[in-house]
Amino acid sequence: MQGFRLITKISLWCLAMVFISSVWARHADSQEYNLAMSNLTGMIQDTPAGETAYCHYSVTNTGNGTDDIYLSSEIITSTNGTWTALLVPFQGAAPLVSPQRLEANQSLSFYLKVMPPTDAVSGSCTIKVVAVNSYFHEHSTGDGWPVGGDADVQQDINSIRLISPILTISSTTPSEGSLVLIETLIEAVFNMDPARWKLMMTLQDELSMINVAGRVILQNNKLCFIPNTPLLASKSYKVTISGSEFVSYEWRFKTMAEKEQIKQADGIQNVINYPNPFNMTTDSCVTFGLLPINETVTIEIYTLDGKLVRTLIAQNGTCIWDGQNKNGDKISSGVYIYMVKMKTEKKIDKITVIK
Repeated sequence: MQGFRLITKISLWCLAMVFISSVWARHADSQEYNLAMSNLTGMIQDTPAGETAYCHYSVTNTGNGTDDIYLSSEIITSTNGTWTALLVPFQGAAPLVSPQRLEANQSLSFYLKVMPPTDAVSGSCTIKVVAVNSYFHEHSTGDGWPVGGDADVQQDINSIRLISPILTISSTTPSEGSLVLIETLIEAVFNMDPARWKLMMTLQDELSMINVAGRVILQNNKLCFIPNTPLLASKSYKVTISGSEFVSYEWRFKTMAEKEQIKQADGIQNVINYPNPFNMTTDSCVTFGLLPINETVTIEIYTLDGKLVRTLIAQNGTCIWDGQNKNGDKISSGVYIYMVKMKTEKKIDKITVIK
């Protein structure tokens, strides 16, 4: 009887050892789930207002077999509007599909794409980027399954800050200190669209300190002021642009005396045109001035080979051309001939157009 019991104990012990050996063998051969994620851009990135920011990441399957990697992003805090955060495989691509299957020791490069609010000129956003392996995606701490070294989650916190833009004026019409006709056009050309900055332009008679009535037009990186009536002769005017913390600008010009405005009332030989060259990118129009007021004056624009481009009719001593031909199309860059005609009198000269 004792021998039987001994044999039974030995058999049970052998079975236990076989089971333990089998468990250890299965554990030794089991899949290891481990991840490594790197932020290749940095923790804080500054980006100009209105531009999309990209933060570069790399995630690597450091386990010993194929694994599904789940990637996600979450906005933690943001200011000055609604921010959007996406994960993309490369800049300009559609959102990344999750999960991504990686072989052992295989890496995946991807980007955190952050789009600031459309109208924001300042602000910040903090985003959390998370990479989770398939094991941890299915099991979590406390559910009875092992986590530790056989499961991994990697995360990173990144901040995007909008930097103040450098809004500058590249040219003005008229220029500082110039002497101009009373029908002059007042405008400023910016290095970016001024409409989003809610800028204002005012024109003031410097002697009386009274603002000139008119309307402001914002278009194609230009801020233009159109007076309701012609300016007064022999006056000094100040133009002021304001309304944004990023720009404050002013300049002055003078209008011609009345005698200078009408001295060509009986002829067209001293007609002037400005600007010349006419830059169609920065100048809205070219003005022909000092023309007779009480006579019918026409101006014909020709190419160098004699083809008629446009016929214009002067009004109140001036004539304005927007650079379009008779079909309403913008003309090409080059040198053009213009002919001023009044009764039997003619005046021919050249104008350069830059596009």
